[in-house]
Amino acid sequence: MKVSEPGGARQEKVTIRHVAQEAGVSIATVSRVVNGHSDVSAETRQAVERVLRERGYPAGGRRARIAATGLIGVTMPFVNPGYFAQILSGAAEALYEQDLRAVLCPTRHSHERETSLLDQLASGGAAAYVRNADGGGAIGLLHAVTSPLASEMLLPWLEEADQDAALGYVWQAVAALHVAYDVDRSTPLPDGDVPTAEGFAEELVDRAVASGDEHALKLCEAALRSFGRSGDSVLLAAAADACERL
Repeated sequence: MKVSEPGGARQEKVTIRHVAQEAGVSIATVSRVVNGHSDVSAETRQAVERVLRERGYPAGGRRARIAATGLIGVTMPFVNPGYFAQILSGAAEALYEQDLRAVLCPTRHSHERETSLLDQLASGGAAAYVRNADGGGAIGLLHAVTSPLASEMLLPWLEEADQDAALGYVWQAVAALHVAYDVDRSTPLPDGDVPTAEGFAEELVDRAVASGDEHALKLCEAALRSFGRSGDSVLLAAAADACERL
Protein backbone atom coordinates (compact mmCIF):
# COMPACT_ATOMS: atom_id res chain seq x y z
CA MET A 1 0.00 0.00 0.00
CA LYS A 2 1.25 3.49 -0.84
CA VAL A 3 0.72 6.66 1.15
CA SER A 4 0.88 10.27 0.02
CA GLU A 5 3.62 12.58 1.19
CA PRO A 6 3.67 16.40 1.10
CA GLY A 7 4.29 17.64 -2.43
CA GLY A 8 2.59 14.66 -4.04
CA ALA A 9 5.42 12.13 -3.60
CA ARG A 10 4.41 8.63 -2.60
CA GLN A 11 6.31 6.08 -0.59
CA GLU A 12 5.67 2.61 0.73
CA LYS A 13 4.28 2.53 4.25
CA VAL A 14 6.57 0.62 6.60
CA THR A 15 4.94 -2.27 8.42
CA ILE A 16 6.09 -4.71 11.05
CA ARG A 17 6.25 -7.33 8.28
CA HIS A 18 8.79 -5.25 6.33
CA VAL A 19 10.95 -4.83 9.43
CA ALA A 20 10.87 -8.57 10.15
CA GLN A 21 11.89 -9.46 6.60
CA GLU A 22 14.79 -7.03 6.53
CA ALA A 23 16.06 -8.01 9.99
CA GLY A 24 15.74 -11.72 9.17
CA VAL A 25 13.52 -12.51 12.15
CA SER A 26 9.86 -13.38 12.73
CA ILE A 27 7.05 -10.85 13.06
CA ALA A 28 6.60 -12.00 16.65
CA THR A 29 10.24 -11.16 17.43
CA VAL A 30 9.91 -7.65 16.02
CA SER A 31 6.72 -7.18 18.02
CA ARG A 32 8.48 -8.25 21.23
CA VAL A 33 11.34 -5.83 20.59
CA VAL A 34 8.96 -2.97 19.83
CA ASN A 35 6.93 -3.66 22.96
CA GLY A 36 9.95 -3.92 25.27
CA HIS A 37 9.86 -7.63 26.09
CA SER A 38 13.02 -8.86 27.77
CA ASP A 39 13.15 -12.36 26.25
CA VAL A 40 15.05 -11.31 23.11
CA SER A 41 18.82 -11.69 22.77
CA ALA A 42 20.91 -8.50 22.73
CA GLU A 43 22.19 -9.27 19.24
CA THR A 44 18.73 -9.81 17.82
CA ARG A 45 17.36 -6.73 19.59
CA GLN A 46 20.12 -4.56 18.13
CA ALA A 47 19.49 -5.89 14.61
CA VAL A 48 15.77 -5.21 14.85
CA GLU A 49 16.25 -1.75 16.39
CA ARG A 50 18.66 -0.84 13.59
CA VAL A 51 16.05 -1.69 10.95
CA LEU A 52 13.38 0.15 12.93
CA ARG A 53 15.49 3.29 12.89
CA GLU A 54 16.50 2.98 9.25
CA ARG A 55 12.97 2.31 8.01
CA GLY A 56 11.35 4.94 10.21
CA TYR A 57 8.92 2.57 11.91
CA PRO A 58 6.60 4.53 14.28
CA ALA A 59 8.31 5.10 17.60
CA GLY A 60 5.16 4.28 19.53
CA GLY A 61 5.35 0.74 18.24
CA ARG A 62 2.68 -1.88 17.92
CA ARG A 63 0.87 -0.88 21.10
CA ALA A 64 0.28 2.58 19.70
CA ARG A 65 -1.04 1.06 16.48
CA ILE A 66 -3.49 -1.49 17.91
CA ALA A 67 -5.19 0.09 20.90
CA ALA A 68 -3.79 -0.01 24.41
CA THR A 69 -4.99 -3.49 25.33
CA GLY A 70 -3.65 -5.53 22.42
CA LEU A 71 -6.95 -7.45 22.44
CA ILE A 72 -8.95 -8.39 19.34
CA GLY A 73 -12.59 -9.52 19.53
CA VAL A 74 -13.66 -12.74 17.81
CA THR A 75 -17.41 -13.22 17.36
CA MET A 76 -19.10 -16.59 16.90
CA PRO A 77 -22.40 -18.16 17.98
CA PHE A 78 -20.95 -21.06 20.00
CA VAL A 79 -17.62 -22.72 20.61
CA ASN A 80 -17.92 -26.36 19.59
CA PRO A 81 -15.43 -28.99 18.44
CA GLY A 82 -16.18 -28.37 14.78
CA TYR A 83 -16.11 -25.38 12.48
CA PHE A 84 -15.89 -22.51 14.96
CA ALA A 85 -13.27 -24.12 17.18
CA GLN A 86 -10.98 -24.36 14.15
CA ILE A 87 -11.55 -20.67 13.32
CA LEU A 88 -10.83 -19.65 16.92
CA SER A 89 -7.67 -21.75 17.03
CA GLY A 90 -6.37 -20.24 13.80
CA ALA A 91 -7.21 -16.70 14.87
CA ALA A 92 -5.53 -17.13 18.26
CA GLU A 93 -2.38 -18.49 16.62
CA ALA A 94 -2.20 -15.66 14.07
CA LEU A 95 -2.75 -13.03 16.75
CA TYR A 96 -0.07 -14.57 18.96
CA GLU A 97 2.42 -14.05 16.15
CA GLN A 98 1.55 -10.31 16.33
CA ASP A 99 1.81 -10.24 20.15
CA LEU A 100 -1.98 -9.82 20.39
CA ARG A 101 -4.68 -11.84 22.13
CA ALA A 102 -8.21 -12.86 21.14
CA VAL A 103 -11.31 -12.03 23.18
CA LEU A 104 -14.17 -14.44 22.52
CA CYS A 105 -17.62 -12.88 21.99
CA PRO A 106 -20.25 -15.68 21.70
CA THR A 107 -23.69 -14.59 20.47
CA ARG A 108 -25.74 -17.76 21.20
CA HIS A 109 -27.86 -16.88 18.16
CA SER A 110 -29.22 -13.80 19.91
CA HIS A 111 -30.07 -11.26 17.19
CA GLU A 112 -29.58 -8.42 19.70
CA ARG A 113 -26.06 -9.63 20.51
CA GLU A 114 -25.26 -10.22 16.86
CA THR A 115 -26.46 -6.73 15.89
CA SER A 116 -24.46 -5.10 18.68
CA LEU A 117 -21.27 -6.91 17.69
CA LEU A 118 -21.81 -6.18 13.99
CA ASP A 119 -22.25 -2.51 14.89
CA GLN A 120 -18.91 -2.63 16.70
CA LEU A 121 -17.32 -4.30 13.68
CA ALA A 122 -18.77 -1.57 11.43
CA SER A 123 -17.46 1.17 13.73
CA GLY A 124 -14.00 -0.37 13.54
CA GLY A 125 -14.29 -0.41 9.76
CA ALA A 126 -15.35 3.25 9.76
CA ALA A 127 -12.34 4.19 11.89
CA ALA A 128 -10.07 2.26 9.52
CA TYR A 129 -11.62 4.11 6.57
CA VAL A 130 -11.18 7.56 8.15
CA ARG A 131 -7.56 6.85 9.02
CA ASN A 132 -6.51 5.20 5.76
CA ALA A 133 -8.71 6.38 2.87
CA ASP A 134 -6.00 8.82 1.72
CA GLY A 135 -3.74 5.85 1.05
CA GLY A 136 -5.95 4.64 -1.78
CA GLY A 137 -8.11 2.18 0.12
CA ALA A 138 -11.37 4.13 0.15
CA ILE A 139 -13.47 1.77 -1.97
CA GLY A 140 -12.12 -1.36 -0.32
CA LEU A 141 -12.31 -0.15 3.27
CA LEU A 142 -15.84 1.22 3.03
CA HIS A 143 -16.93 -2.41 2.63
CA ALA A 144 -15.56 -3.02 6.14
CA VAL A 145 -18.51 -0.84 7.21
CA THR A 146 -21.21 -1.92 4.79
CA SER A 147 -20.68 -5.70 4.79
CA PRO A 148 -21.35 -6.25 8.53
CA LEU A 149 -24.45 -4.06 8.33
CA ALA A 150 -25.73 -5.79 5.19
CA SER A 151 -25.42 -9.13 6.96
CA GLU A 152 -27.29 -7.69 9.96
CA MET A 153 -30.36 -7.23 7.75
CA LEU A 154 -29.96 -10.70 6.23
CA LEU A 155 -29.47 -12.77 9.39
CA PRO A 156 -33.14 -12.92 10.56
CA TRP A 157 -34.11 -14.53 7.24
CA LEU A 158 -31.56 -17.36 7.50
CA GLU A 159 -31.69 -20.71 9.22
CA GLU A 160 -29.46 -20.94 12.32
CA ALA A 161 -26.87 -23.05 10.54
CA ASP A 162 -26.69 -20.51 7.72
CA GLN A 163 -26.45 -17.66 10.24
CA ASP A 164 -23.34 -19.32 11.65
CA ALA A 165 -21.74 -19.50 8.23
CA ALA A 166 -22.75 -15.92 7.34
CA LEU A 167 -21.23 -14.47 10.52
CA GLY A 168 -18.06 -16.45 9.94
CA TYR A 169 -17.72 -15.21 6.37
CA VAL A 170 -18.36 -11.59 7.35
CA TRP A 171 -15.72 -11.75 10.08
CA GLN A 172 -13.21 -13.30 7.67
CA ALA A 173 -13.99 -10.72 4.97
CA VAL A 174 -13.54 -7.72 7.26
CA ALA A 175 -10.34 -9.18 8.70
CA ALA A 176 -9.06 -9.72 5.15
CA LEU A 177 -9.81 -6.08 4.27
CA HIS A 178 -7.82 -4.83 7.25
CA VAL A 179 -4.90 -7.06 6.32
CA ALA A 180 -5.06 -6.32 2.58
CA TYR A 181 -4.99 -2.55 3.12
CA ASP A 182 -2.48 -2.82 5.98
CA VAL A 183 -4.69 -0.63 8.16
CA ASP A 184 -2.67 1.92 10.12
CA ARG A 185 -4.16 2.49 13.57
CA SER A 186 -1.45 4.93 14.66
CA THR A 187 -3.11 7.88 12.91
CA PRO A 188 -5.37 9.73 15.37
CA LEU A 189 -9.02 10.03 14.47
CA PRO A 190 -9.95 13.58 13.45
CA ASP A 191 -12.07 14.30 16.54
CA GLY A 192 -12.64 17.90 15.62
CA ASP A 193 -14.05 16.95 12.23
CA VAL A 194 -16.36 14.15 13.37
CA PRO A 195 -19.97 15.36 12.85
CA THR A 196 -22.27 15.07 15.83
CA ALA A 197 -24.72 17.96 15.44
CA GLU A 198 -28.45 17.27 15.30
CA GLY A 199 -29.85 17.43 11.81
CA PHE A 200 -26.63 16.20 10.22
CA ALA A 201 -28.33 12.99 9.08
CA GLU A 202 -30.52 14.86 6.60
CA GLU A 203 -27.53 16.84 5.34
CA LEU A 204 -25.55 13.63 4.94
CA VAL A 205 -28.30 12.04 2.86
CA ASP A 206 -28.38 15.13 0.64
CA ARG A 207 -24.60 14.92 0.18
CA ALA A 208 -24.77 11.24 -0.73
CA VAL A 209 -27.52 11.81 -3.28
CA ALA A 210 -25.66 14.79 -4.75
CA SER A 211 -22.49 12.70 -5.13
CA GLY A 212 -24.34 10.26 -7.40
CA ASP A 213 -21.98 7.49 -6.27
CA GLU A 214 -23.52 4.15 -5.36
CA HIS A 215 -20.79 3.41 -2.82
CA ALA A 216 -21.34 6.73 -1.05
CA LEU A 217 -25.09 6.08 -0.95
CA LYS A 218 -24.58 2.57 0.40
CA LEU A 219 -22.15 3.73 3.07
CA CYS A 220 -24.42 6.62 4.06
CA GLU A 221 -27.42 4.31 4.60
CA ALA A 222 -25.38 1.76 6.57
CA ALA A 223 -23.64 4.40 8.70
CA LEU A 224 -26.88 6.16 9.62
CA ARG A 225 -28.56 2.86 10.52
CA SER A 226 -25.71 1.77 12.77
CA PHE A 227 -25.27 5.26 14.25
CA GLY A 228 -28.93 5.19 15.31
CA ARG A 229 -28.13 2.21 17.54
CA SER A 230 -24.55 2.81 18.66
CA GLY A 231 -24.20 6.60 18.55
CA ASP A 232 -20.62 6.22 17.29
CA SER A 233 -20.02 9.39 15.27
CA VAL A 234 -17.01 7.95 13.42
CA LEU A 235 -19.60 6.21 11.24
CA LEU A 236 -20.90 9.62 10.15
CA ALA A 237 -17.36 10.87 9.57
CA ALA A 238 -16.65 7.97 7.21
CA ALA A 239 -19.89 8.54 5.30
CA ALA A 240 -19.27 12.28 5.02
CA ASP A 241 -15.76 11.65 3.66
CA ALA A 242 -17.10 9.17 1.09
CA CYS A 243 -19.62 11.70 -0.17
CA GLU A 244 -16.77 14.13 -0.93
CA ARG A 245 -14.18 11.63 -2.10
CA LEU A 246 -16.07 9.20 -4.33
